[in-house]
Amino acid sequence: MNPACAKQKQNISNSYKKHKMRGGFYIVYAVLFILSLGLACAFYLSQSHHRSYTHSTLHAKIQLQLYTRSLANMLTLCLKERDFNSCKRQEFVFPQDYRFRTTLTEIAPQTFLLDIHGKVLHPSNANTLRVSKRYVLLLP
Repeated sequence: MNPACAKQKQNISNSYKKHKMRGGFYIVYAVLFILSLGLACAFYLSQSHHRSYTHSTLHAKIQLQLYTRSLANMLTLCLKERDFNSCKRQEFVFPQDYRFRTTLTEIAPQTFLLDIHGKVLHPSNANTLRVSKRYVLLLP
């Protein structure tokens, strides 16, 4: 066999081996890329769920606080329009099942202690969020 031909055949063989090795590394890179993409997607979905849970909890807590303020104003109006005994104990149910109960205690003439207790079932799970507030109402 011609030495130039043998050398050319060996160069082709070495080139094929190098190309085959590079192909193996490309597969490793592709697997690592797909794995990192999958981990990034899983992390994003986990954070998305946690963020929506946090937002719904925050919304429920703020809504409880707003209803509590409104109830304080409502009971002040109730005392102005009606007598103490009709306003003494009341229960309220607002949309999305926000439940409240109020209790009035007379401290002195025209001075009342208002206790408000509210609760709602968390929209995402079975936890109950609660609020308790106490106000002193002074009527003119």
